[in-house]
Amino acid sequence: MELSQDPILELCRQPLKNLEFTWIGGSHYDFNIHDRTPLGQLVRDAKTYRDAKTYKEDPGDIDCANRLASYFVNVVRNSFATPFSLSSVNLVLHVPSFPPKVPFNLPTILAAKVAESFSWEDGSSQFFKNRKTTEAKLGSKEDVSDAYSYSGTLAGCNVLIVDDLYFTGGTLNTLAGILKLSGASHIYGLCATKVVRGQRSRG
Repeated sequence: MELSQDPILELCRQPLKNLEFTWIGGSHYDFNIHDRTPLGQLVRDAKTYRDAKTYKEDPGDIDCANRLASYFVNVVRNSFATPFSLSSVNLVLHVPSFPPKVPFNLPTILAAKVAESFSWEDGSSQFFKNRKTTEAKLGSKEDVSDAYSYSGTLAGCNVLIVDDLYFTGGTLNTLAGILKLSGASHIYGLCATKVVRGQRSRG
């Protein structure tokens, strides 16, 4: 399965622009063939899902997660050649989950690989999700500002927030606002795929 090097740059469109922009690995769905793209399928295979009613886990494939992480590294590396360079980043955080996903949280794998590859600090252990939120989806109006917290200080840090699926950018922008309150200077996003209207949010 060939992964195209076709990253998307999504500028922040939220009323309060705490997040500067988000790099996205590519589209999740190809409407021409009415199916997931190869990258979207890789995310689906790698991602751990939890049934909303039974809480039973649908475990992701760790080999797929590691392959996706390697692709992520190339997305970040390629960004250095653009006017919107991520070369100023010095801290990586992944979007935390609550309750913790078993056997792994895909953004954790992605963030760790990116941080290791560029010798950036991974500060995810201080980033917490404190309560359940509704499943992210297009048009969601839930206020999640009290659902997340950062326990450290980010003075002088330029932060890259890593997640798996990108919908509208609203949650990432809210998280960026929380990190700004902790002192972060510039905050960017990095997501695996972009899900657009008409796609199922479960991938």
